[in-house]
Amino acid sequence: MPKLSMLAVCEKVVFDTDGPATLVSLFENMLYQVQDAPLPDKAVLPNQWSIYTQWEHTAQESGQEFSQIAVVTAPDGSLFSKVEVAFSKKDLNRNLSRIRVNLRSIPIWKEGRVSVDIFLKGQESAPQGSTGFSVRYIPKGADANKIPTPTA
Repeated sequence: MPKLSMLAVCEKVVFDTDGPATLVSLFENMLYQVQDAPLPDKAVLPNQWSIYTQWEHTAQESGQEFSQIAVVTAPDGSLFSKVEVAFSKKDLNRNLSRIRVNLRSIPIWKEGRVSVDIFLKGQESAPQGSTGFSVRYIPKGADANKIPTPTA
């Protein structure tokens, strides 16, 4: 089975023609100035972002098909998105598969952690990797640079 060697959430993933990937603006804390509270149920911010994964293969996996399942959970614990992508080791000279999943919005209806879990199809009992970022509201007119970062 392939081994997940890298997982990141960021604004954009750019693939070079020679192979390297560039990750732009890794997500950690997303601060949003809210005009009115509370926000409507299932409010989202229309903002494109990406999940990047890198899988290491053994030589024996050449030509085998696998499927990655990316599960994004909103801060309230509800399912926000589930995306399945098939991949395989195609290049005999490379032992890596790189996957970019593009999403078009961010769940902001509640403050908290947006979680991203990565599974291999057929092994959904435990994620191969997990990451995420926090969604926080800042008061209207507040300076985002002066808002303390949560410690937990």
